[in-house]
Amino acid sequence: MKLHFSLFFMFFGFLIYGQNEALDAARSFVQKDNYASALEALKECPSNDCNFLKADLYQRTGQNKHAKPLLDSLLLDSTYKLAAHRILAKIFEAELNPPKAIKHYTALVNNDSSNALYHRKLGLLYLKSGYTLEAEKYYNEAHRLNPKDIVTLNALAELYFATSRIELADSLSNKSLDLDPENIKVQLINSKIAYKLKDYPKVAQQLRWVKGRIDLDEYFNKIYGFSLVKVDSFDRAIHTLHQILLNNPNAESVHYYLGIAYENLDEMEDAKFHFGRALETGISKQTALYHNKLATLAEEEKDWPLAIKHYKKSLDYKTDPENYFMLALATDNYYKDKSTCVRYYTKYLNTDHQNKEWKKYALERKNYLKEIAFLKKTKN
Repeated sequence: MKLHFSLFFMFFGFLIYGQNEALDAARSFVQKDNYASALEALKECPSNDCNFLKADLYQRTGQNKHAKPLLDSLLLDSTYKLAAHRILAKIFEAELNPPKAIKHYTALVNNDSSNALYHRKLGLLYLKSGYTLEAEKYYNEAHRLNPKDIVTLNALAELYFATSRIELADSLSNKSLDLDPENIKVQLINSKIAYKLKDYPKVAQQLRWVKGRIDLDEYFNKIYGFSLVKVDSFDRAIHTLHQILLNNPNAESVHYYLGIAYENLDEMEDAKFHFGRALETGISKQTALYHNKLATLAEEEKDWPLAIKHYKKSLDYKTDPENYFMLALATDNYYKDKSTCVRYYTKYLNTDHQNKEWKKYALERKNYLKEIAFLKKTKN
């Protein structure tokens, strides 16, 4: 019996020694980033110490298929349970499997509710899954635990922006900007919010700074170009907006803003061309506006038939009281028979438009023309 016990302890000692030797060898390889040799060294080692290191190495080398069963078994070991949850959470997050990643990050939060990173991760995963309220809850907790975390601040600002809570988004984004004013992502988010708030000088300034460091995508080039138009920087706007047309020649809104820029520079042919292109490519609700712009340019050139055509087209898309008034003026200037313009003056007067001067003029002009027409009939 004593011999049996001696042999057992001797075997157990050799087993422990062998496992420790395998672990030491593997760790030595890991220090040199030689993961393949580390895994080979652990091949015959069945202990949980070895299994955890194997799982970690499988995850590092992209062999999640082999890592997951080892980690599942380690969830039953109190020594490795939390570490296994951490690695499994990373694996399922990388595999775009939010439900399982949420399961493991929730286990980590339940163990340590003071960890801001876990709350932030849950916020991201719930957001990707379409659960906005849950995402907001976890992001807010992450922000409470770590108010200086710019990743969380950015995420919350974008969430509020996407849900039309612009003032809240602006407040958080400005905090990020104060913490790290040279962070390009912060600048981009902040400029997007500023554009929504119609703070065009801020957008133009911020995106000019960013543009000197990275290539802007089409969206940010657009709001940069549009903001330059709004702040009367027309030459720079034209350069920026033409760059967008190189890749997207049918960009409706870009043609419209180019028309505005050229119009302000008194380059009317270019303005007409781009308003016309906006009209040709138009699929938005702005078609009436494009017709109005073309009508206004035609008026400036005293091309009354063209102006009348575009004002009428504009009314086809949107019933705008101002168009009735402008049509009345255009037809008044063009037609000798004043019955058409009287009809449009009447339509304008029947609207609830609040321009008192226009209303007064329309009424006086309508009455005058009707009186002249009556006198002519009387003479005949």
